[in-house]
Amino acid sequence: MLAKRHLNPSAPAKFAIGVMLMGSGFLVMAAAAAIVASGTKVLPYWLIMTYLLHHFRRAVPEPGGA
Repeated sequence: MLAKRHLNPSAPAKFAIGVMLMGSGFLVMAAAAAIVASGTKVLPYWLIMTYLLHHFRRAVPEPGGA
């Protein structure tokens, strides 16, 4: 779809997008863990947000086609 419009990102850009999405998911979990460590309960939305970010990472096509 993006290739037809000549908007297909390069291989390094695809890797960068994937790393940023995975990293942001782990940052969300780290923030939730910090809140829990202070004694406050967190809602399941923290876990759902992490799952969604990691899922979006899997939706980014890998340059090697794997």
